[in-house]
Amino acid sequence: MAERVQWEYGQFLASVSGSTMERSVGAINGQMLGSSEEAIDPFVLLNQMGDEGWELVSIHALMPPSPNAAMPFGLFEYVLKRPRSGI
Repeated sequence: MAERVQWEYGQFLASVSGSTMERSVGAINGQMLGSSEEAIDPFVLLNQMGDEGWELVSIHALMPPSPNAAMPFGLFEYVLKRPRSGI
């Protein structure tokens, strides 16, 4: 019988805003990033997490950006998983 894989899950929230649709991560695994911290692009974070063995499971548009708004804003949740080590 094949050994069952145990998964570790993580998530982060990212926003897109402004006329240039700037992207930045606002929270990682429930921990809000401080306003004094340098903005993190979600695609850079996805690549870093991929290098650590994380796989993207899904992206949820919690608040899709409205193209008709004067200052568009959107909020997205990225859900990832990786095999849990040490079990």
